[in-house]
Amino acid sequence: MIYIIDYDKEGAENAARMVAQFSDDVKIGKNEMEIVGAEKVILPDTTFPKKALKKLHLFNLYSALRIYKKPILGIGAGFALMCNEFNEQNALGFFNCKAKGNDSDYEVFDLDNNQKIVEQKLTVSNYWGIPSLSDEESVRQIVKEFVEL
Repeated sequence: MIYIIDYDKEGAENAARMVAQFSDDVKIGKNEMEIVGAEKVILPDTTFPKKALKKLHLFNLYSALRIYKKPILGIGAGFALMCNEFNEQNALGFFNCKAKGNDSDYEVFDLDNNQKIVEQKLTVSNYWGIPSLSDEESVRQIVKEFVEL
């Protein structure tokens, strides 16, 4: 099962529609035990990443994701939540980067060289990130690759 975290109904539903093109086994939710049983997890895009980060803590998903050892994909703002920090708050820390800016307008910077991250896809171990949603076909192709892992 591919589990899409529901911290933003619209973002989760958009991600589910995209994943459903490649897999029938998709679930949207915010249950810690369901995450543990999933084969893969997706952190979808959201227009409110600050609130999404708070919801990850509120639903005890922050800790569950930190110990989860299976593939995780962050899409757009979901990727920003996978950085070490988001607007100077501790984020999940899967990527050595920081995201800063407003909810719907943020930039991501590499912590090693403070350069803006412009790649379409980043991977580190089991963690995948799509920082930019500017090319819809590229996003679709990366989601397909992730689903077919």
